[in-house]
Amino acid sequence: MAVRQAAGLFDVTHMGVYQVEGPDAAAFL
Repeated sequence: MAVRQAAGLFDVTHMGVYQVEGPDAAAFL
């Protein structure tokens, strides 16, 4: 997965949690 190059959103809504990682994570949100 190319999550490290931009921002990655992992759909774990079944746990009620959003996990956004990467250098552009703040801009993504």
